[in-house]
Amino acid sequence: MNTATYIRRVEGFKGDARLYRMEPLYEGSEYVVVSGMHFTFSGPETYIFKSDADGSVETFVDLPGSFRGEIDHERALRNAGYEVT
Repeated sequence: MNTATYIRRVEGFKGDARLYRMEPLYEGSEYVVVSGMHFTFSGPETYIFKSDADGSVETFVDLPGSFRGEIDHERALRNAGYEVT
């Protein structure tokens, strides 16, 4: 089973950002930050980004599982094929 283990909230984002540990690696990364935010013109969006164990995003290229239309961290991770623990 692919699991995403919630670690903690990540500071420094305008929206709700959370750090997860991925087993097995997701897109080559052990950790990801899932960020949910409401944008004025495009509405709510939830994105997955590669990060390190401290929650520092490696690159702001959204990974598969990211989606628009709602803020839902668990849904984004399920879209990526992981269950949240």
